[in-house]
Amino acid sequence: AIVSEVNGKKAKIMIKKNNSCGTCGLCSLNQGGMMATEAEDSIGVKIGDKVQVETSDSNFLKTAAIIYLVPIAGLIIGSLIGSNFNPKIAGIMGVLGGISGFFLAFFSIHYYDKLKHKKNITPQIVKILKES
Repeated sequence: AIVSEVNGKKAKIMIKKNNSCGTCGLCSLNQGGMMATEAEDSIGVKIGDKVQVETSDSNFLKTAAIIYLVPIAGLIIGSLIGSNFNPKIAGIMGVLGGISGFFLAFFSIHYYDKLKHKKNITPQIVKILKES
């Protein structure tokens, strides 16, 4: 990655997208096809430095599980709860409960993300490969 901006203990880095890179949402693409993201800088980088960055696999996998599994669980649980309210209209209530549970799960993920999640998966700059 190449450092494009430094702000205290954080650095904005530009990473060339390759085939092994997925669409996890940590980075955003700019017009030049480079991905931009923020990384923790504990070694004191400067603008233009070429650096090595790492992200914890366990935190990344936990995040992926939360993003994909929690909405599905919300959908299923909401559907089950909704279908038990009124036996005459169990189908409609199941659908409404499922939709409600799905969106409630997304709101929960959103607040979880704001409170503590981002700092756990923020890439860390571990080494300067070439100074500017």
